[in-house]
Amino acid sequence: MNALSVYDSESGSEEETDDCSSLDRNCSNSRDYFCLKRNTSDIGDSQDKESSEPKNKIIKTGETLESVELPNTEFWQKIENKNVTIYSLPNQNKDNTAESSNKMGLESQCKRNKVDNHVHNIEQFNPNLSSIQNHWMHPTRPKSELKLFQQSQSDTVQKRKLYYLHSKITQCLYKKSKNYSPVKLEQELFAHEGAINKVKWNIPNYSHLFLSASMDTTVKIWNIWSQLNPCLKVINVHSKAVKDAEWSICGKKILSCSYDRKAIVTDVESDKVVANFEHGSYVSCGKFHPVCPDIVLTGGNNSVQAWDCRSPHSPCREYTYKDKYGQVQDVLFSPDGQQFYSCNDLVSRDSADRNIMIWDYSTGVVLSNQVYQERYTCVKLKLHPLEGHLLAQSQGNYIALFSTNKPYKMNKSKRFEGHKLHGYKIGFDITPDGSTVYSGSSDGKIYCYNYHTGKQFRTISTSLDVCMDIDFHPVLPSTLVCCGWNGTIQ
Repeated sequence: MNALSVYDSESGSEEETDDCSSLDRNCSNSRDYFCLKRNTSDIGDSQDKESSEPKNKIIKTGETLESVELPNTEFWQKIENKNVTIYSLPNQNKDNTAESSNKMGLESQCKRNKVDNHVHNIEQFNPNLSSIQNHWMHPTRPKSELKLFQQSQSDTVQKRKLYYLHSKITQCLYKKSKNYSPVKLEQELFAHEGAINKVKWNIPNYSHLFLSASMDTTVKIWNIWSQLNPCLKVINVHSKAVKDAEWSICGKKILSCSYDRKAIVTDVESDKVVANFEHGSYVSCGKFHPVCPDIVLTGGNNSVQAWDCRSPHSPCREYTYKDKYGQVQDVLFSPDGQQFYSCNDLVSRDSADRNIMIWDYSTGVVLSNQVYQERYTCVKLKLHPLEGHLLAQSQGNYIALFSTNKPYKMNKSKRFEGHKLHGYKIGFDITPDGSTVYSGSSDGKIYCYNYHTGKQFRTISTSLDVCMDIDFHPVLPSTLVCCGWNGTIQ
């Protein structure tokens, strides 16, 4: 209803009003709209009680509990430590801005100290990061960029996953494709401070990894298809130059041979030394046995020794000859491991019967020493992947071809010549299908030869001063890695 009916007790009449003025007048009376009495004194008393009770007191900054009246209850009596400082809300008092800024300054300083400690650990692992630290640790640099820097550098200190089937390898692992000569340079790495003596791809399942052995006493593990730092691991277990390095059969261990008269087997994932073989002379080469993974064959001065990783204190067998044959340049097992080949650097004036020697592994008997009759030393040995042929890199600036069956004759009608050695220990390799032979050269070029005809069909120019070693990829077609005397890998 728009009009309110109000009953006037004094006049006994009803009047209609369109506004609420009469309602406001009757609110002060002691009677209800329906002439019911109400006790207004009780309402006033309750309001007075509420107003008489003290409201919640706001405790200011710096006040202690001693200056605050606490309720007389058991809960508050149990508190023994009364000197508790109670802080106000951040927007309650403007005088606390200085204190809050000091706290934020302390927190930022603690965070900055943590970052400095993190970078200090990185610098201990890699001293070359001091310039990067000065660039990235500027106080005005945004936190997002600093976080990206920490994530990019964390893998140099933390462990990175090494062994997995790479997507680039998986698609070609079980396919047989024809190998062509490489056309373009995929990547160039300034890998070592000294000359690089050896590069080697891992076994096919982990062939996204390859190693490099250098004169700067280190062996490095690389993955050029990684979006992070391509250098995955640095193995520094030698005190002098590393002459040779080789992957194990499982692909998770490395045998390194050095001028410090040691051959060391290292576990790549844990960086632990599995076996340390101490020699009496320089160790220039070494190989794992193709059947027994714990057997290692090393070459030194006038001796070839077989070692067992389970008892590394002394060699399990030593292969000697009636005459001296000098420093062993390279050793190579046959596929079944029953015999091995060695090439030496000692050539007499009247004969060359100790240049390339074929040994029986189990008995230590020399099966043949009349394999290579020319007066040039051989520095590298390779087996053809399909045919029973042995290839040897000669200091006569050519690659000679031998038979692996008795009487181990040399093929005098075919040789691969055109490259130069000039005293360097130049390496070479054969494609997995056995169709092409690639050889390094002292002029920094890669020479390509047709295996069946022996003719040179192409020369690949590189930026290396001396192309020291070459290794063709075991899975990917037309992919090889080479290293130089200037510490560069391509």
